[in-house]
Amino acid sequence: MKKFSLGTRLYILGTIFLGAGYIAWALHQLKPDDLGLLVTVGLLGALAQIFKVEGTTERSSYNVSWVVYGFTFLRLGAPGLIFVILLAHIVDWAKHRYPWFIQCFNITQFAVAALAATLAQFAVYA
Repeated sequence: MKKFSLGTRLYILGTIFLGAGYIAWALHQLKPDDLGLLVTVGLLGALAQIFKVEGTTERSSYNVSWVVYGFTFLRLGAPGLIFVILLAHIVDWAKHRYPWFIQCFNITQFAVAALAATLAQFAVYA
């Protein structure tokens, strides 16, 4: 991370801290009423996250895990989504051995997006 500018490091660390705070809150709210579905979707998310299509550059790739994340958000809510995101990315991290800050940023940027989706959902249905 030393090769990044100060602004880039602050952005990465800010995203990590904001996302980590939301992850802690969401996991505290997790009430696995449908534990079987949560585990099944978590495993599907992990498989979808592991199998990637390489992008046009050496640092880009694509996967379909976002489909699983969208279903999870609609069916199990934000706490379930956070659980699935964590499980999928931790399995991906164990397989591909990315540097710590890359995978921490990836996990927490999904958490920040989940927070934005939750706020939008409240705004629409309130």
